[in-house]
Amino acid sequence: MGKNKFDFYIRHNREATSTPFWQIYRLAIVTGTFAYITRMATNICCAFLAIL
Repeated sequence: MGKNKFDFYIRHNREATSTPFWQIYRLAIVTGTFAYITRMATNICCAFLAIL
């Protein structure tokens, strides 16, 4: 059981490591966009509170 689980983990890791570059690139773009939107929302909230 344990050895099969370990083999499956290694095989899954190898498949994950051989992922295409565009998948990593897309993930980076999504993360960057999310961070940018969060930062902009924070700035808007701060500006709104400053106006009040």
